[in-house]
Amino acid sequence: MSLEDLKGKTISKVLVSEDKTFIAFESEETKELFVFVLTADCCSSTQLEGVATMGLPARVEEVRDFTAYTEDDDIDEHTQHYRVILRGERGDVVKIRFCNSSNGYYGGSLEKYEADYDRSKLKLRDVDGE
Repeated sequence: MSLEDLKGKTISKVLVSEDKTFIAFESEETKELFVFVLTADCCSSTQLEGVATMGLPARVEEVRDFTAYTEDDDIDEHTQHYRVILRGERGDVVKIRFCNSSNGYYGGSLEKYEADYDRSKLKLRDVDGE
């Protein structure tokens, strides 16, 4: 599953793990979790910068995933800032910001977590504090 597979799903909650590595979307209809993990290629690191929700529950109609901007801190440090926006019929419903730091040859991404997981061990917290 990719983020595109969230299209047509009604999302009721967005949850983030304590270590900010996992992001989960809860289906309003089935309470099923769609879990994604922030990844980093060799010799790089990826960090979650923030998640904002607006007007949940909402049905996802569009997924925008893009590199917002890139900055070069010095000769060997290169940081890419990524944005993911889930849109519904009333506009943006979820915005995710993350970045990846490397020497410029590597990157990061938000990918479907394919392994089996124990919901309690992920230590997920509702982004909206509920």
